[in-house]
Amino acid sequence: MKSSWKQQTFFWVWLLLCGSVAVSLSLQATALFGPGLSPDSVDYIKLAEDISDSGLGFLREAKAISQPPLYSVVLASVAVATGCDLLVAARVVSCVSLLVVVVLTMMAVKVLESPFSVVLFVGALASFSVPLLQISFMAWTETLFIGVICSTFAVLSYGRSSFLNSLALVTLVGLACLIRYAGIVLIPCVLSHLLLFAEGEKKRRRWLAACFLATSSTIFGLYVLRNYSVSGYFLGPRAPSSSGWMRNVYLVARVLKDWFDPNQALGLGVAAGASLVILAAWSLLCRLNIARELRRTGRHVLIHGIFIILYVLFILWTSAVVAYDHVDSRLLSPVYPSLLVLLAFLLQPRVLGGRARSTVVVCLLSLLMIPVFVHSVRDAFLKSSRGAGGYSTREWQDSELIGYLKESRGFGDSVLFSNDPGALYLLAGLNAKMSPAKFHYKSDERTGIGADNLFSSVPDFDGAVLVWFDNSQKGFLFGLRELEAMSSVHRMREFDDGAVYRIER
Repeated sequence: MKSSWKQQTFFWVWLLLCGSVAVSLSLQATALFGPGLSPDSVDYIKLAEDISDSGLGFLREAKAISQPPLYSVVLASVAVATGCDLLVAARVVSCVSLLVVVVLTMMAVKVLESPFSVVLFVGALASFSVPLLQISFMAWTETLFIGVICSTFAVLSYGRSSFLNSLALVTLVGLACLIRYAGIVLIPCVLSHLLLFAEGEKKRRRWLAACFLATSSTIFGLYVLRNYSVSGYFLGPRAPSSSGWMRNVYLVARVLKDWFDPNQALGLGVAAGASLVILAAWSLLCRLNIARELRRTGRHVLIHGIFIILYVLFILWTSAVVAYDHVDSRLLSPVYPSLLVLLAFLLQPRVLGGRARSTVVVCLLSLLMIPVFVHSVRDAFLKSSRGAGGYSTREWQDSELIGYLKESRGFGDSVLFSNDPGALYLLAGLNAKMSPAKFHYKSDERTGIGADNLFSSVPDFDGAVLVWFDNSQKGFLFGLRELEAMSSVHRMREFDDGAVYRIER
């Protein structure tokens, strides 16, 4: 009894410490200019401002189509409830979500009855996680999204088959879908769990699964139909992707390697070869024990494996079909907590054939992961002096061009264009249109704009003011030299980091 009490106390102390470390690193990285801001962040902040001013009236307008609105709704709610700025609200949401993710990941490891060494190791990997910390530094949806995913798995592990449990699952999956469309992957995950592991007879399990499928699909379907009714698109206008399946598979492998080798000590080929050898040796050593342990704890482990497979396949498929950001750490970050749970399962003494063997393996892996821990701490402190990322960096905050635009407050009745409208909106409070594009974003499909139809395709460009940032490289836009060949470009003001031009036919 006393030993059990000590174990419980140790676990909760370590859980609190791990969560505190992760949040502290996030706060450290965002201390200078607040959370990092990317063009996606601009869209989230704009929608959150709209919600703060007019509530959910945006649902009747062609807004929040390409990205679901729940993250912006949460930002607006926190800002209104606390009276804080939206950027402060984004920082709060990221830190709270990160804490939830770390805590629930360790709770999932606890369900496996893991020994001290495994709990210590997985807790450290969660605290100093490369992907989780990176997304928590930015005003992005992913941290909240992963928090909802982990909450869904916690309900499946700890909840009983009841009406309230089913309601919680439907709610969480619905929330996930309204944060990111990729949340739809949770529907088959939860469905398979209900069919395989729910309490009661097969008929009852099927009934629970059918009810869950109907209600969760309805929530997602209603929002998609809303999108179509206000815009004519189910998930927003999207061009064909410029990235194929094999390229995406390569990017997935590279991202996974970088999570556990952030200093690029190994090449991708060496890392892949070493991983295959280790997995082969591991499976040979544990082939019987894994099957036996899965029969005991499969309910808590298989859901994470199913999620990883379905989510990665979803990202591979969608990024090969439609154009959005290429596969990177941000897109794949939702699978990281599940990877930790699977790792904890493989490190169990019952899998490895004894506590001594498990402890030795954990110690060796801990030594190999030291560069990860050092990298995360160093990255957080570097960002605390340079800025968290995107527009929240010294490069943008100290921009001469931005300073001039703040003072000028616009250019009268002239329409404003820029190769980075987000920077103008966030840093100078000016609304601008995107400079004409020759390709659709992340796609090889041309927009159809050329020298013969530039001003008929973009009528406002004639007589407009173009703000051009030299440090914003967007290859899908026409460059300055291309615009000069298509129109008359007159330099009005020039700065170290860009210039202001007047455009005429």
